[in-house]
Amino acid sequence: TFRDNLDQKFDARWVTDLALSYRFFDQLGLTVGANNIFDVYPDTVITPNQTRGIYRYAGSSPFGFNGRYLYVRASYDLARALGRYRREEKQ
Repeated sequence: TFRDNLDQKFDARWVTDLALSYRFFDQLGLTVGANNIFDVYPDTVITPNQTRGIYRYAGSSPFGFNGRYLYVRASYDLARALGRYRREEKQ
């Protein structure tokens, strides 16, 4: 039938994320990380399921289709900076 030509199976993929954090002071930290560090992509969609070749990957992919994502995050703990954290510890 026509529907049989549209069915598609997708292979399983391993996706690896990595993040390294360092706390400079009690309240200040820095994180450097990467999601999908090996730049894994899902299987491409078969041609009959594409919209004129615009969408190469299924929109329902559990890990997305944008590839590797690198980031840097700075954090500042205001509660620790104001001393509230230490007061709660003592009680």
